[in-house]
Amino acid sequence: MSSYTPSPAFETAKANVDKLTKSQSQAIMLLAYALYKQTTVGDVNVPAPSIFDPRGKVKHTAWTYAHGISREAADAQYVNCSEHMVGGTPLNEANEELLGKIRGSNFF
Repeated sequence: MSSYTPSPAFETAKANVDKLTKSQSQAIMLLAYALYKQTTVGDVNVPAPSIFDPRGKVKHTAWTYAHGISREAADAQYVNCSEHMVGGTPLNEANEELLGKIRGSNFF
């Protein structure tokens, strides 16, 4: 696996998300999680958690939807997601598509 260093914008976005006080929908939180993992790790590289860990299974499934997105693209998408969560910036097309997959799951 190639090494990737997240952009300064990603690091700022992560800090902003960590400081959020307003609640977010579960779907948006899963989008942020999937993009964070795709940026920092890349494609899913661990087995799915068992059915006895439903929260972990949902997060893992959301991350699998990001499979194939380059770490650089996931970085930029995470920044956009953060801007949406913090300031209401519209999600870009790629994030809307990924969010649609997450919302289409049996999570909700």
